[in-house]
Amino acid sequence: MSSRNGGIPNPSAITNGDRTHNPSLELEPGMLYITLFRMEKDGTYHWALVVATTNRTGMVYHNTNDGDGFYLSRFLHPHLLNSTRFLTAVKVSRLTDYERKFHEEFHTRIGEVPIEGHTCRTWLLEALFEVSDQGLIDLQPNKAQISQIETEALDHAIRAARRRGVATVVTSFCFET
Repeated sequence: MSSRNGGIPNPSAITNGDRTHNPSLELEPGMLYITLFRMEKDGTYHWALVVATTNRTGMVYHNTNDGDGFYLSRFLHPHLLNSTRFLTAVKVSRLTDYERKFHEEFHTRIGEVPIEGHTCRTWLLEALFEVSDQGLIDLQPNKAQISQIETEALDHAIRAARRRGVATVVTSFCFET
């Protein structure tokens, strides 16, 4: 497995970033989101898992391809909601304990999910199942439910793209309060 790794930053070093795009949108720190971004070709999307670190930033976990094959990338996105390609963030769970040590365990475990043979979407779905199966998030390890979450996230992205990029942050039907 190939990985390009950014470590988890010190919480005191994380800023909210500017509000140049999507100024009314906010994330909830400690929550796990499925995010979709617009790609060059209409109707295609890039999928990433995000652990919100502030109300505008998050640690991004995604299987990506920059022309040299797929690899896992983990990094702090300091301007996540300001991205002009950002379409939606669907809150699916919370980390079962948002302490730094626990976030480091999540960070390590998600890096162990194989990327071979996966696109960004299929890797995300497998990673979501794995971290739920390991009890790292408050989501049942249920593949049928994860498939419904996939459909839900895609529907939100399609609607945002049709509205000329009016992005959304929503809570999934499966989120347990």
